[in-house]
Amino acid sequence: MKELKKIYITKSDGSEYYIDLESKDGTQDERIQANTDLINANTEADNANKDEILSRLQELETAVNNRFAELQESSLKREDLDDLENTVNDRLQGIENSVDALTQASILTDSLATEVQALAKVVDSKKADVAVTTMSTGDSTLNSQDDVVVTSDSTITSPLNVTALNVEINDLAIENNVSNVVANGIVNLNGFVSTGTQNKQTQGNANVKINNSDLVRIVNSKFLNVGYNSLEIGLSATSKPKNVVIDHCEFGDTSNNSILIFNTDDNAVITVKDCKFGAVSNAIRLSNRDNVHVTLNVIDCDFTDVDTDPAWRSVIICQDYTAKTVDDAVTANRFSPDKIKINFVNCTLRGQKLTEVVTGVGEGKENSLLYVWNSANEYVDDEGSIPKITIA
Repeated sequence: MKELKKIYITKSDGSEYYIDLESKDGTQDERIQANTDLINANTEADNANKDEILSRLQELETAVNNRFAELQESSLKREDLDDLENTVNDRLQGIENSVDALTQASILTDSLATEVQALAKVVDSKKADVAVTTMSTGDSTLNSQDDVVVTSDSTITSPLNVTALNVEINDLAIENNVSNVVANGIVNLNGFVSTGTQNKQTQGNANVKINNSDLVRIVNSKFLNVGYNSLEIGLSATSKPKNVVIDHCEFGDTSNNSILIFNTDDNAVITVKDCKFGAVSNAIRLSNRDNVHVTLNVIDCDFTDVDTDPAWRSVIICQDYTAKTVDDAVTANRFSPDKIKINFVNCTLRGQKLTEVVTGVGEGKENSLLYVWNSANEYVDDEGSIPKITIA
């Protein structure tokens, strides 16, 4: 049997210590006491390690419990944050609505100012001694170097041609024929009604043409003649109206455009208000021939429908008909946002209120407000080449 020299003891942490049975130091009792002390010391150390571990476990448990409590509390705070976020979003929406209201009010105020100025100009231009000329079928042409006031007591069925300094047309009806109005100053139509049909090949593109160099004001009128274009303004080389007001008018179905404005003076304001449009390709066309600054306000208007062909389907067409090449059109950039500003206020398309700015044409753009096109047969849809559009 092998004699033991040393006794090895393994502690709880895996470490070892030993008792030397061959030690000759001191007496036997002293050696026993020394080894006993060693055992006790290591036992105490082992117990201390256990206490430390237990203490750490308790600390960990406490930390976990505290963290769990924090999570529960943070959950409550998250609900508070959600409520706060909803409140903030409501406030932001309120601010956004207020901004929209202010934008709308600003547009309406500017538009009303233009209308008031237009009416004042019409009133100021009237002369007390201007006789009213009553037009009739076969007698519907008038040329004058002075102001004229024109009406009809029955529906005219021959072409209407009026040329004068300032032209006022009241309560005149025409059927199956075109009207051509030329003035050096103001053109004012009130209660004008055009009905029937128009042959583009024999009667031209437009049912009504107006060319002048000051104000165009058209109110309470109906353009129901079925043809290609309903109303053209500013096509002649010298025509550049300062402002255009079209108010409480009705435009019927037509195969192309209802209102075409080829040219204006610089900083002109065009207001189309309280008008109803039938099914057309595009309701309004702008061309900006002289490459000037223009504001178009479209207010409280109803657009029944626009072109069913996605390639042309939009409320407004901005068409550069003077550029012969793409380079010409790019260089001129007639419809850039710094030149053309278009405001829509409370308008509907197919019975739905317009709320989103959609530009360009094609599939998925059924509610397009505007597209830019030039005579070089190119569409333009980059931000630097299309008007600034505001919906309020």
